[in-house]
Parts: sequence; structure tokens; C-alpha cells
Amino acid sequence: QVRQERLVLGLPQVLHLNCAVRSSAEFRWWEEGVKSWQGEGGAGSSDKPWLPFFMRCDIEEGSDTVHIDSLSEREADMAAMELADEPDTYTFNTSYGTNSRSAVYKLAFLVVHVRPDDQLEEELETNKDLLGNHGGHLAAYVNVQPPYVETRGGFEKTPVVRATPGISPMHTPGYMHLQNRMREVQREAEQQQGAAPATPPRPGGGGGGGDESPRTPEPSKEGAESDWLLFNDFEITSVPATQVVALSGRQVVPCLAFYVRHAPPDEAARRAAAFATVPAPPITGAHFRALHCDDRPRGMGPMGRGPTFLPLNWASERPRPGLLLGIDAEFVAMTPPVKEILEDGSERVVVQSRLSLGRVSVVRGEGAYIGQCCIDDYVRSVEPVYDYLTRFSGLVHGDLDPTVSRHHVVTLKQAYMKLRYLIDQGCVLVGHGLKKDFRMINLVVPPSQVVDTVDLFYVKRSRRLSLRYLSQYLLRADIQGVTHDSIEDARTALALYQVYLQLVQRGVFNQVLRDIYTYGRAHGWEVDSSAPPPPIPDTPPPAPSLNLPDTL
Repeated sequence: QVRQERLVLGLPQVLHLNCAVRSSAEFRWWEEGVKSWQGEGGAGSSDKPWLPFFMRCDIEEGSDTVHIDSLSEREADMAAMELADEPDTYTFNTSYGTNSRSAVYKLAFLVVHVRPDDQLEEELETNKDLLGNHGGHLAAYVNVQPPYVETRGGFEKTPVVRATPGISPMHTPGYMHLQNRMREVQREAEQQQGAAPATPPRPGGGGGGGDESPRTPEPSKEGAESDWLLFNDFEITSVPATQVVALSGRQVVPCLAFYVRHAPPDEAARRAAAFATVPAPPITGAHFRALHCDDRPRGMGPMGRGPTFLPLNWASERPRPGLLLGIDAEFVAMTPPVKEILEDGSERVVVQSRLSLGRVSVVRGEGAYIGQCCIDDYVRSVEPVYDYLTRFSGLVHGDLDPTVSRHHVVTLKQAYMKLRYLIDQGCVLVGHGLKKDFRMINLVVPPSQVVDTVDLFYVKRSRRLSLRYLSQYLLRADIQGVTHDSIEDARTALALYQVYLQLVQRGVFNQVLRDIYTYGRAHGWEVDSSAPPPPIPDTPPPAPSLNLPDTL
């Protein structure tokens, strides 16, 4: 075996700690280690923290030994201010103290592996190690503080005007708590002048002599109970700090821990002020013009008819707030699903196929070219496609290969940047089942810019209606015959939205929606040509009579 050692010369900006669950024996430690950590027999508190929220690291002078001490938040503030006054030891320049030999860190990010209950129960019953089996998922605890929120713990949703999606704009009043904390720390430092430093000097360090070993206080969770968010798939919830550093045996196993430099209060306030204004969207009009408007459509449509889309005209069709556009996306499977065979011989899918964007189409919803497609991108595949899902996507072998494809093939980054620019400019996207599409593309779209026909034509506690059935009933058009076509689906969603607006304006929408569900239940959610649906009423029904007396 080869053993590699490194000489520690300086402390980095970010400490990345790998919890090293590389074998079953190490994995079992999280079950046995919890009992010993919490006390004999596991009788101690399950909330006993196993990671410090704040810590100070010092490289011993003349050696590569690193001393690590746990600190409370106030002690971390004091230590950071102390080290900030020593430029040779603790700096905030562009290199961020690459050569510094002392640093204060705070826990900022923790990735954990959450295992399913049924897998744990099976391990106990069969005494088998199922660590290598597919199951469970990753979750992340993230410490979020200003400038990413206005006040600590202020995770409530607030309306944002003219904001870049995904970026929360902050205002100066939101940073008053930072200034107050800075004043408190400075006042406490003045009161303690002449007393022992908050962090005792290290043996052999540059802070003076002394054989007294540094104390290790319990990490303080003061002010940190509401600073943590749990990112569990697409669910984001606020959690107490005690949950972040509590051990949970083999149910929740830590994987990666990230510590970042802890800035003194005055530096934190300066950084917060720098973020007081909303940054401009990263994708500019020049980028969009180069990607879309100035790009000649390549490829041919069906039957060799030429390009399937006409790019937006920058002079007359520039993306703007409220511009109505229809959108639909198709996906392909990059990996097969992972299945397991049950005792009765049946199969159960353990891990779903990994899907990737294959095609995205955007259709004009207003203007002189209403209904004309303006974006029809086939996304180049950088790895072999396992299944084109032709029945649902309309894609076949070769469509995503730029060397043989007859279509307009782009990279995933190019397709994403076009959609991101349309969203940042405030365009309203109309489609059917957009929540799932945006999730797969990894797009965050403000709800005010989304019109989803699957939600418009929906009755609570009832089934969701398919685009095909709504098209047959309301538009008298039959779509999605053999395969799906994203341009056709986007146009259909736009047409359904126009019908919705007309029905609401005439006051008959609720009546028509009841008829749609009644007919669907009776005919299997398909339009029967031998029994066509009733005509859509042109006028609202008369108001029901309540038979009230003339006088009360």
C-alpha cells in the first residue's frame, strides 16, 4: 500500500470533510458510535451534537500539527475580529488567506444519506448488509444567512418585483441586525481589554507562552435554530440547528461536511451591503440574439419541408414582460430502471430511469405570427441514449446526433440559456403539465409566469385531465395519434387557454367543466364519435330562483 502525506502550510477558504463511509464496517459505526457517543447503552440525549457549528484551526509553528477547538458563535466573532487585525495571519483578500496559519470556520453545508425504512427492517430481519443496494436518497442541510435572506430566519415567501428568478433581493434595513451584532461584539471586546483572550494561546504558537491547554466549549446554537434549511429533493423546509448535528444511527448517515471561513461582523456587514441591489440577469439580450435571433434554423421538418420554426424578430418580437408563449418539452431515458425481483416473481422498480431533455418547442401566443413556432431545439446527447421513448416523445434514433440529424440540434446549455432568458424577461409560458417539465429541465419559474392548462381544467379531488381529451372535447381536434409532437402540444395548450378565457368571460366555465368531467366518466375519458359531447353553451345559465318574499 502507498501512503500519501501532505505538509499543511496554510488553511483554505473552504474545508471539505469526507465522512468516509467506504465500507460496511465504517457504515456500522454510525449505529454503534451513536450509542457510545450518547452514553452507555445509548441512554444519553439524541440531540447531542457531533459536529461543532464554529471552530478555530491553528497550524502549530514549526510543525504541521493542526489544533482544532470548538467555539460558540460569540467566541467565533471575537476570534475572527482578533485574527482580522493580524494581516499575516488572517486576511480577506482575493486569495482569502491561502497562506494563513489560523482561521475560524463555521458549518455551512452538510450532505446526508437518508435510507428507507423498509431497507433497515430487512437488514434487521435477515441480518444482511444492504449498504450496496440502491435505495434511499441524498438530502442537504444548508446554512442560509444574509445577504441571501433579509433577516436571519426570514424564510417566509414574499412577493418580489422585477427580481431575477432564484435570487432574493435584499434591502438595507434587512442588515441592521449585522450592524447591531458588530456593535455588541466590539463593546464586549472593549470591556474585556486587559483580560485573557477569548481563545487561549496555543502551545508553541505566536500568541505567547503558556502550558494551559485550550478549552473546548460546547458549541452554541444561539441564533442558529432558524438559519438552516433542509433541501430534500424539491422540498425545502426550515429545520432547527439541533437536527443538523444530531446522530440518527443508520437511518441518516452523514456524507460530506463543508466549513467556510467565518467573517467578523464588520466584514459580514460589508458583504451584505454589496448585495443590497438585485444583480442583473446573467444572460443578456446580446447572448439571446446570438443564440436565437441571429442563428439560422438548421435541419428540415417532416417530409423535407424546411425548418420547423421561425426565430423571433428582435426588432418587433423582443421578449418582454407578459409576452404569451406556448411551451412543451420531450424527454429521453439515459439509463434503464433498476428493478428487483420479489418473492412472488414480480418485479419492483427501485430506481427510476434517469431522464434527459430531448426536445423543447416554444410557440408564439400573440402577434402577427400567432401559433408559429419560434424555438424548436433538439438537444444533443453527450452520452448514449438508452430509450428514446418514441411513443411519448416522438424522437427516434439519430434525432439528437448532429452528424446525421435532420433537425435543429443544439447543446443542453444553449437550450437552457434561451429558456432562462425568456423567463428572466417576464414572458408568460403556457403548457400542459409544466410543473414536471420545469422540474426535469431544472428551471425555476415564478408562478405568475406559468399558465398550466392541467390546473385550469381541474376539479379538486378529481383526476387530472389529459391534453388529448381536452383537445377532443373543447377543440374538436384529435392529437397525439401515434406519437407526441411538442409543437402540436404547445399549440394545443395555447388554444385551450384561449378557450378558457372565453368561457370565463361568458360566465359558463364552471358549467362546462362539470360537463367535461361528467362526459369523461361516462366514456372512459375519450370522446366517442358515436356519442359526441354536448355543445358548449354560448350564454351563462339563468341564476337560480331562491323564492324569497318581496319584503323581509
